[in-house]
Amino acid sequence: MFPTRRTRPLQLLQCAVALTLMFGTSASVRAQPLSRAFDDYALLGRMKVKIKNLGMIAGGNIGAIDPGAQLKLGKSVAVSDEVQAAGDIVALGRRASACEVFTNALLGRDYVLRCGDPTGFTPPLLTLPSLPAFMPGTTPLAIAQGTTTTLVAGAYGAVGLQNDVRLIFPGGTYEFASLTTGRRIELVFQAPTTVNVAGQVKLGNQTVILRDPGVDILDVRFNIGGNALLGASSNLAGDFFAPQGALGFGRSGFFKGRYVGRRVSSDHSIIVEGLNIPSPSAAPTSTSSSDSETPTPLASPTLTPTATSTPTPLPTPTATATTTVTPTPTPLPTPTATATTTVTPTPTPLPTPTATATTTVTPTPRRSRRRRR
Repeated sequence: MFPTRRTRPLQLLQCAVALTLMFGTSASVRAQPLSRAFDDYALLGRMKVKIKNLGMIAGGNIGAIDPGAQLKLGKSVAVSDEVQAAGDIVALGRRASACEVFTNALLGRDYVLRCGDPTGFTPPLLTLPSLPAFMPGTTPLAIAQGTTTTLVAGAYGAVGLQNDVRLIFPGGTYEFASLTTGRRIELVFQAPTTVNVAGQVKLGNQTVILRDPGVDILDVRFNIGGNALLGASSNLAGDFFAPQGALGFGRSGFFKGRYVGRRVSSDHSIIVEGLNIPSPSAAPTSTSSSDSETPTPLASPTLTPTATSTPTPLPTPTATATTTVTPTPTPLPTPTATATTTVTPTPTPLPTPTATATTTVTPTPRRSRRRRR
């Protein structure tokens, strides 16, 4: 299937960075100790992290936290040099490529470790912060298809968005019982915003997060008590924190910021980008897995202005100042029972028909006349 118009730039970026890693023109080797700082990670799972085939980690460390937790990278997953990949168990698929790996058990074959052998460490990897106390409202909020709505901060019940909705957050703290959206959703953040969701978050395919100038990526925070599913072909930038639930990425999506779940998994061809991406410099030395053939280093191509262009990550779109202004919906009050009067129309009685005298005319039979002989 050919990529859609919305996903083609993401796939082009993925191919460009993968070629950069193959030719060895990414960041230089840094023998840094394992980071245990929460803010250094773009992707964390308490029990497991699984990135499916053709995925890419373009910045920010990734890790599986607990003892016995597994970090699994599928076929042809590319991890850039500045990323530390850590897990008590690390499994690498064929043609997966990583640089700094920290693990006590390395599984797989035909992978490439570009920065040398892995380093052991003592789990847990780090300690996660706590979730806040959730205080959602009870009144549900449904937003109709194709509308633009500005939502003031406050407590709401289950929040549902139909397709093609533009939802604007002026800023502040929001309390939702759950959040479910349709497709082609725009979530616009005009100021730092915290969205506390007691239950599940489900963002439909092709959801986009837009930020006004001055709103940083981590200023958009989702604290999630349940599971979180981020739809395919989405372009999200924020801080999604769901340490008690499963967090899933849809295929061909671009996810920037920080993402945390109890178990993290993805469909194929995703890009995860953290916030610490240094400038590229010299090429590292690569080593391959012990049970595969030693790969022959590819000759470094000579770059000319007309040959290739330096790929840059797709910019996170920002909301413009010409956002449609709509009336601010407020939470609906809890309905109370009120006495209602049902008006029943009184039928008008039909008049009783009056018997009238009728005269029946009976014809007199004609006497037959005999013919005289």
